[in-house]
Amino acid sequence: MTSTTSIRTRILTAGAAAALLTASGIPAAVAAPSGPETAAAQEDCAGPSGERVLLRDGGSLPDWVSPTTGETVEPNLEFADTSGFDACADLSWITVQYGNATHSPQHILLYHGTEYLGTATSEPQPYLPQIESTGGDTLTVGYPYAAPGQDPATANPRGNAVSTFTWDEATQSVVHEGDFPPGA
Repeated sequence: MTSTTSIRTRILTAGAAAALLTASGIPAAVAAPSGPETAAAQEDCAGPSGERVLLRDGGSLPDWVSPTTGETVEPNLEFADTSGFDACADLSWITVQYGNATHSPQHILLYHGTEYLGTATSEPQPYLPQIESTGGDTLTVGYPYAAPGQDPATANPRGNAVSTFTWDEATQSVVHEGDFPPGA
């Protein structure tokens, strides 16, 4: 499923973030600049930690219903990964797992600064996504998925869909390009 429009045919705008609760790594190393101007800028954008925004926003995630078992599963904030959150970045992320297995569904929460924008996909996706941040305004996400003929319960999926999410300053929105995994 290729999309060159905004996330799942809708644009995540900063003003509409609260209404997008149904919208649904590995950070790149960035050398930190130095100097008096940089220190002042870092103080200006300092905000809450990833753990704090997770506590603030994680409760808004809906439960997930397994399409195969019908079981309702709550987001598991204990297994969340906040390492991709950066209060100073135009676009950063936190992943939240549902359940506790390798192939448990994951939601990627998107942030502009400390503002929660919504999730990268409307439904949590199985397996652990590979996320890389480039330039502070772009995220590249590799979504692993079970390839055709492969058991979905496998811990080693062979499929991979790659999406790029970019913060567009002019429109104050996130723009999606690339592929989502089948069924996303």
